[in-house]
Amino acid sequence: MHSITSVADRPELLAAVQQIFDEAWSPTLRIPSVSSHLIPRLLTDFSKFVLVAVIDNPIEPLGYAAAIPFVGPDGLLDLPDGGYDEVFTLAVQDFDAGRTPTMLAALAIAVMPKRRGSGVSEGLARALCDLARTHRFPHLVVPVRPAHKAAEPFVSMDEYAFRTRPDGAPADPWIRLHWRLGASIVRVCPSSMTMHGTIAAWEKATGMSFPKTGLYAIPDGLAPLRVDCERGDAVLIEPNVWMDYAIA
Repeated sequence: MHSITSVADRPELLAAVQQIFDEAWSPTLRIPSVSSHLIPRLLTDFSKFVLVAVIDNPIEPLGYAAAIPFVGPDGLLDLPDGGYDEVFTLAVQDFDAGRTPTMLAALAIAVMPKRRGSGVSEGLARALCDLARTHRFPHLVVPVRPAHKAAEPFVSMDEYAFRTRPDGAPADPWIRLHWRLGASIVRVCPSSMTMHGTIAAWEKATGMSFPKTGLYAIPDGLAPLRVDCERGDAVLIEPNVWMDYAIA
């Protein structure tokens, strides 16, 4: 039996969050994004919104979920195009300016590889909804990173995100999990996470070689990597899908 608690309540679980990050995230996603420098703020100023699923005695980390409050737009269709990176940046700016947040945005749910498929991710998603309810946020919004989109990096997210199964449920399993829990698709955020690095860094992260300027499909990338050999760098701009939980 596992429990879900916040880093604010159990600061000793910070090490567990790092362990989950190290084991759960693809090396491709460890190239810094434009908001990566804000992660330490998440673990200090917003630690009550970082949840960890663990088994105790001894501690076995199962997964974590992170969210951040921000001043949301008047309408959900005006959620930022910049998705993850932009909402993370806006939330920290709101906090520093002393503005009262109006929405909660989920930033990540990550589960240890050996625990995937065991219901941990669903439990963490439900816990984020409970967290939004506890803090009286009427919306939990999520820039969802669809699980199977990496198999089709050259397909537009606008086409991919709205695919359905014969029973009408979303085709992608991660979109479908949120939908099954009550979330609805708002729209695509076309530049949710922008990761920029040298060609050497990308070659190390992906185990690939990029000898020519152009677009490359890379492991776990939701969009093609744009390589510029003349500049010696490459950028991955990933689209996500804004989904909304209307919190009762």
